Parts: sequence; structure tokens; C-alpha cells
Amino acid sequence: MTLNLEKRLLTVDEYHRMGEVGILKSVERIELLNGEIIKRNFLDSKHASHIKRLNALMFKLVGELMTISVQDPITLNKYSEPEPDLALLKLSKFFYAN
Repeated sequence: MTLNLEKRLLTVDEYHRMGEVGILKSVERIELLNGEIIKRNFLDSKHASHIKRLNALMFKLVGELMTISVQDPITLNKYSEPEPDLALLKLSKFFYAN
């Protein structure tokens, strides 16, 4: 007998709501990818050092031409909000507050 199980994917809005009501804790290293909550790897000092070096290099290369985002969530679509180590963003006078 074969069971056909259907996944129920979470939207970014539902993911945020789960954090607001305390289902997800802000100290958890998780992100939403393709509608699924994914546990992120532990950030060790070597990894953190690489991120800092890349951040310094990117600042030298793009200066004030772009916003450098370090381990911040980026909403890609209805079902994905990853938190990349480093991202280069178009300038926004509100610094992506919305």
C-alpha cells in the first residue's frame, strides 16, 4: 500500500507569525527555504572570520554604492526567506526597513 503524503508549505507571513507568537524562538538558527523550516549550521569562529573578511573586502569594492547585508533575512518569494552570510543589495534610503 502506497501513501501519498502532501506537504503543507509555510509562507513567509506564516513563518513570521510563528515567531511573533513564540512558536519559533529568535535564538534558533533557522531559515525558511521553499516553504520548509531549515536548521542552519553552527557558526564557528573560523566561519565568522571568513564572513568578516568578505564584509571588509566588499566594503572596499563597493563602498557606498551598495548596501552590504550580513546574515540578515532576505525575502525572495512567498515561500523563501534565507539568511545568507553576505549579500549585496541595491541602495535603499530606508535600508530595507520594510
